[in-house]
Amino acid sequence: MFGLYRARLEDAGGRSERFRLLLFAAAPDRIHGEVLSPMGTTALIFDGGGGRIAITLVRDRIAYAGTAGPEVFEKLIGVPVRLEDLVESLLTGGGGGAQRVVREPAEREGLPELYEISAGGRSLELQLKRLRSLDRWSGGLGTGEPPGELEPLPLERFQPLREWDREDEAQQGQDP
Repeated sequence: MFGLYRARLEDAGGRSERFRLLLFAAAPDRIHGEVLSPMGTTALIFDGGGGRIAITLVRDRIAYAGTAGPEVFEKLIGVPVRLEDLVESLLTGGGGGAQRVVREPAEREGLPELYEISAGGRSLELQLKRLRSLDRWSGGLGTGEPPGELEPLPLERFQPLREWDREDEAQQGQDP
C-alpha cells in the first residue's frame, strides 16, 4: 500500500509549506516518496533503502544519491533522522531517536493516519487522505537509486530545498 498525504513542513520561525505526498514505507529501511505539485505532477522523488537514498528533482532532471545519513533528512524535511528510524517511526511509532514523534493510530502498524516528526523547532506533519494499492507500481521502490537513466550527482552536493534552510546555513557560516 501507499498513502496519499497532505503534508506540511514548518521551520522554527513558524514559516510553513504545504504539499501533497505519495508515500511508501517498508521495514527495515525502505521508503519512497513523491512530492506532487498543485497540478498533480511529480516535482520531487526520494527513494531510500539499504542505507542509501536518491533525491530527484524531476523538472530539472537532476538526481543526487549516496549514504542516507541524518544530515540528508535535515536538508530534505528539516529534521535530522536516520533512515531506519524514520521508517520505523512511520510504521510503528517507535525509533524516533532524539526527535519527537506523534503517530495515530498508535496501536496499528502500517502507514499512519496522522504522523508528525519534529526536532529543533522544525517539523513535518502528514495527514492521510487515502490509501491505495501498489498495483500500478512495479518493483524498484526503496532501492536508494534514482529513477530512469539519470546519472546521479554526489549527495553531498544536494542543497536544502527551502529558502529558510539556506538562510539558516548562511547565518551559521557568519561570525557573530
